[in-house]
Amino acid sequence: MYIVKSAQLRGLRMRPNLNHACKGHLVRKFIKECWRKCGCDMQCGNRVVQRGLSRKLQVFLTQEGKSWGVRTLEYFPKGSFVSEYAGEILTN
Repeated sequence: MYIVKSAQLRGLRMRPNLNHACKGHLVRKFIKECWRKCGCDMQCGNRVVQRGLSRKLQVFLTQEGKSWGVRTLEYFPKGSFVSEYAGEILTN
C-alpha cells in the first residue's frame, strides 16, 4: 500500500517529462489488494481499503473559517490506514 507523506505534497509540481497532462495530480502506482479469487478472507492484511472506514473522524471548519478539514477523534499508530481519499489536494 502506498502512503503519501506530507513532505511529498509540499511544492508539488507537474513533472515536465510526463507524456500526458496530469494537471498537478499525484502520479503513483495504484493500490492492488487481494480479492475473492486469491483465496484469502477479509482479515487478510492486504485488504485494507475493502474493509472501509474504521477510524472515528470529524469534518471541521478551520480556525480561519476559510476551508474544511478532517481530523481524528482517536489515537492510532503511525502508518495506520485511515481512509481512502478521492478528491483534489489543494496546496495554496
